[in-house]
Amino acid sequence: MRVEDEYVFEQHTAVDSLYGGAESGIAGFRKFLRQAASRSGLLPPWWNAAKQKACEELGMDRAEWPDLHCAVEKSDIIEHYGDQRFPMQLRMLAEAIIGRGFGGHDGTHMRKTMVTMENGGGGGGVMSAVDLLTGNFSTLST
Repeated sequence: MRVEDEYVFEQHTAVDSLYGGAESGIAGFRKFLRQAASRSGLLPPWWNAAKQKACEELGMDRAEWPDLHCAVEKSDIIEHYGDQRFPMQLRMLAEAIIGRGFGGHDGTHMRKTMVTMENGGGGGGVMSAVDLLTGNFSTLST
């Protein structure tokens, strides 16, 4: 999804991506996994080279949903996982891995808000937000 966002919102086309004409996104995915592994605490303690290889193989299987031969959009993520918050969670994970958000935006406040919501906090209120990437307005019960 990060590659899609960079293409749509930043007009950035990675040459090793589907948008740059590559047959699959495996090269960019490997780079993303290397970046994730370099960030302390982002991957589970059991993560190793064999698990990465298995993850890459799953991504290259055309019969599986996370097929790296196909682009994925926000609506695909929502439809597949049934959670409107999941694209934002993926964007924040990508920011933590890559070290930057879109347009220089820092997602720290949104990450903290979502953690509070997921932990049952928020006092039963409502949080409204505008997705700065798409301009979509959303309301989430806390």
